[in-house]
This record gives sequence, structure tokens and C-alpha cells, in this order.
Amino acid sequence: MLRWSAFPIFFVGILLVSSILVAILSGWFRLADQFRAFDEIDGRRFRFSSGRISRWKNASLWFPAGGIGFNNILKVTLNGRGFGLGVFFPFSIFMRPIFIPWSAVDSIRSERFLWKNFASIMLANDLGRIDLTGAPGRALLSSCPAQLIKPTQ
Repeated sequence: MLRWSAFPIFFVGILLVSSILVAILSGWFRLADQFRAFDEIDGRRFRFSSGRISRWKNASLWFPAGGIGFNNILKVTLNGRGFGLGVFFPFSIFMRPIFIPWSAVDSIRSERFLWKNFASIMLANDLGRIDLTGAPGRALLSSCPAQLIKPTQ
């Protein structure tokens, strides 16, 4: 039987393991290898944002492998060079901030799923897909280079 004094250790262990799994399944580690932000990112900031990150470009929201949802834990920063993503503590232990330049984006679409509008960002070189909902998604669509915006299918 687990003693109550061991619960904090058990809780921290579960939190660390789940953080690692989320980082692996979403493809965050792969993105961080190429786009890690070492400095503070300047620009328009959105805190407590939601989105979905998938390792696969053609992932569907209907399919369970459609990515990992980040509900109200994303930090999004937009500027003229690209956009940055980060997550709040304690998930940030394994998911370091990333900055994706516009040159690494293949296309951006405005999409709708049920009652949610979102910006769907397809990354170049099969690096995956990032969907941003709400104000960050709208701001990204209005601030990205015009040649990246593709018509909704």
C-alpha cells in the first residue's frame, strides 16, 4: 500500500513521465532540435493559448493520431520573422521554447472544426502541423507573409 508521504514523489514522477510523452508524441523534441529559441522572443504575446501540434502534416482532427492538444498552456509570440511557442511550467522542463521562422512554414490555412476557427500551419520538410485557435490563430493569419496563406480546402 502506498503511504501518503510517498504521494508527492509519485505525483512528480507521473508529471515528468507525462511531460516526456507529450513532447515525444507531439513532435516537440524534433521541432526543438531545429528551432530552439535560445533568447527571449520579441513580439506580440499571447498567454494561456490553445492549439494542437502533430508530427504529421496530414493528420486529421478526427483521427486519434491527429496530434496532441495543448489546452490553455501555450505561450505564443508573433513577430515579423516568425512565431514562437512555449509552454508553462511544469511542462516546460522538457519542452523548451521554440521559434519557427516564416521560411520554415510551407503554408497556412484558416480552418474550422465544429465551432472552433483555427490557423493551421503546415511546416516545410515534413516537420508536422501546428494548429492555433482563438486570438493567436487570428493574429498569425493577419501577420504572416501573404504568400504563405493558402485557400481553405
